[in-house]
Amino acid sequence: MRSKYSFVRGKPFHGIMEYNLQTIPVKNKTTTYPLQIKLFEEMSQSDKTITNGIHQFYVHLGTLIYGDLVQKTNTNGTSLIHPDSILGNVPKEIKSIAPGSPLLIKKEQTARYLLHAFNSSFPKRLRHQIYRHGLAKPGKNYRNKALDSLILNLSGKTKFHVSLPMSIISKLYFSSNKNILETDYPNPSVKVRSPAINQLLAEPKDFIREVGFEPSRFEINKYRYPKGTKINGLEINSFPILVINDLEYKKAKKDLLELLDESNPRIVDFIGIYSLLKDKFEFLSKSQGKIVKKIEGISKTIIKNQEDLIKEAGLWADPNEEEVPF
Repeated sequence: MRSKYSFVRGKPFHGIMEYNLQTIPVKNKTTTYPLQIKLFEEMSQSDKTITNGIHQFYVHLGTLIYGDLVQKTNTNGTSLIHPDSILGNVPKEIKSIAPGSPLLIKKEQTARYLLHAFNSSFPKRLRHQIYRHGLAKPGKNYRNKALDSLILNLSGKTKFHVSLPMSIISKLYFSSNKNILETDYPNPSVKVRSPAINQLLAEPKDFIREVGFEPSRFEINKYRYPKGTKINGLEINSFPILVINDLEYKKAKKDLLELLDESNPRIVDFIGIYSLLKDKFEFLSKSQGKIVKKIEGISKTIIKNQEDLIKEAGLWADPNEEEVPF
């Protein structure tokens, strides 16, 4: 992997002019970003508020590119998955990243989508929409600025957009690649380092191979975002768009079975999330499919291994041993 690509610090199309050859046909020319500017103007914003503002900008940009429908936040806990937007029967997760920052794949959120495969209505074409913008340290630099200044700068500083199928996200979730690490801040997540994201845009076939797939399984489309579209009256700049489609997306359950390996260091987290959710969502606990059986089997093995370690350490309490009073 090359350590540096010219588009990272240069203009969006530097070194990747193949993205300039075909313009993506957008569904809409204008949209409105419906957040309250007054609130943003009068309060000193936290990093979380600013991050959410950027996130919502790109959720609405998706309504221009694809015609996505923005989904309301589900707060009652009755749904296993909570997509940001949806197009037909395709749920979408929107991710925005700053220059040099990693892509964060939240563990619980991703596990929920993978576990949803147990349901017969599993949306196998689930997509992750990733946007890199050019705003350095937005949490610091926009804390005391109005929302319209944030929108103004975002509208002119989107660096690129990548649309990925769930199969690739699943591989990243369980990957042990040196550019894919773990973090607990701000949420327990798998983080894909910036160099890997750069490679994804510049050399998608190489990235796919490193993830663990053959590139022939995927359709790779490179586009240019057109001029002339607007959010809140502000024109959006042109930037590269990479859309990767999984031609074998129906293999979602088979892929998951292959990824469920008790030797994988991330399997413990995945099993833990499954254990917490299975009592809440009946279809998880009642399913008798191969995936559930494998998860339950791995869970029993992990518990037994932990018990064996405790016994070896001499910390195991013998239930037949009399308690010694103080």
